[in-house]
Amino acid sequence: MTVESTPHDTNLWTATKGLTKDAIAALKERKESGGYISAHLNYPKLGSLNNGLPSINSTFNTGPLHYDFTLLQHFRKDGLTEYESWESYRDYITYAKSSDKVMYYYNPGHQESSSDELSERILTFLPFELADRYLATTGDFDSVDEKILLSIYKELELPIFTNELPVSAVVPLALTPMDVDHLDLTSNVRIERLSDEEQLARSVSDYGDSNVAMNRWVVHAATHALVIDGLSIDHQHRWSFDYLPVRADVTDVADDFVRALAISASLETGYGQIYYRPQGWARDFTADLPAVVGTTFLRRYPPHFDNSWRNDVSIVTSERCQEAVATFRALRQCESRIKLAARRLGMGLFRDTEEDSILDYCIGLEAVFGDLGPGETTYKLAMRGAKVLSSQLAISEPEAFTCFKKIYAYRSAVAHGKSNADKQRTIKLRDDLHLPAEGAARELLRMGLSTVLNDPRLTVDYIDRNILLNGGETESS
Repeated sequence: MTVESTPHDTNLWTATKGLTKDAIAALKERKESGGYISAHLNYPKLGSLNNGLPSINSTFNTGPLHYDFTLLQHFRKDGLTEYESWESYRDYITYAKSSDKVMYYYNPGHQESSSDELSERILTFLPFELADRYLATTGDFDSVDEKILLSIYKELELPIFTNELPVSAVVPLALTPMDVDHLDLTSNVRIERLSDEEQLARSVSDYGDSNVAMNRWVVHAATHALVIDGLSIDHQHRWSFDYLPVRADVTDVADDFVRALAISASLETGYGQIYYRPQGWARDFTADLPAVVGTTFLRRYPPHFDNSWRNDVSIVTSERCQEAVATFRALRQCESRIKLAARRLGMGLFRDTEEDSILDYCIGLEAVFGDLGPGETTYKLAMRGAKVLSSQLAISEPEAFTCFKKIYAYRSAVAHGKSNADKQRTIKLRDDLHLPAEGAARELLRMGLSTVLNDPRLTVDYIDRNILLNGGETESS
């Protein structure tokens, strides 16, 4: 995004600049006289778990100095504020109150507000946050570089006057370290390694705002993130950013990449957080950290992550990452039946019980190998699946056929609540080979998806005509 070289409202900039400079001078005087300047409470500290993944903890009152909080809380005595006597304060408040845009952005209920003091206090967020960010990034109390000050101001000013704002969505991938720093998936989707500064910025949000019970260790244990560029968010005022809805277009892309890793690398991953990087603007700042908005928490990861976040994890090699990229691209343009199968694979991985998972995996297998119309679905599915996948399996084609049939016997017992369902959880193919039905279904679905994504010709009709009847082989075999 191109940032304008001049502010949107030059009069607001002039008034804000005057009060900001006086605030910086007052903070300098307080600092030099030994007066109290508060630190950020509960400021995050980045560490690492024994497995090398990030661990983020809060510190108490030991973070960077919190200048805007100091101005708002500690420049008050007996209900009066020191800065109310400043000419720059009266000039700023007078102009800010004359602007409908400024008033609505900072205090959308100002017309019904019974307290003029509250309205004025909220309006000071702009100059005081500007002072805080300037001091946090420059540390310069002695002189104010107006070019730097203006660049920060324009980031805070843009959302006041613009409702549709450009952002990138960021989806940290839980427990999934990768041997890449940057990897393009499409023209506007990529994987990138999270910087230490962004790790801290994404952890600032209050977990009490989440409507789901989250394991914060899983959320924080992410070294890489999926980043989606070219998005925008619509807002009405400063407080709108606290309640941004989860976007289906973002979760759709993120879920496809999670499924791509499961299909191409047999790797379980997921995510527990989504947030947005403002492009050329900011709602506010935390010290010198990057600006983030709209943090949301979701449970889109395998349930066992809640207990396995301490365990050792393998780094996804760059070769595996490239394979996942190819699978991701294929998923983004495949036909609807394969999208359904991939979605069911992903859903099965996130289920709490194997009884739920087996139902998902079997729906996925039906989408890949089953008939769309009536007929003996299980028999035909088993024939197709065994023939197409036999060359990739460590079992014979007849054993693969039997495996498919017994998977469906277990699925039927679960779906109909049969008392013997537990006895069918394990598939016996030979005296020396016993397989868990749920695990076998998951692996057969993964392999089936990998095969048809690699060779899109493999429709059910193609398999019947060219493989079953003619004894042909798939391209991938």
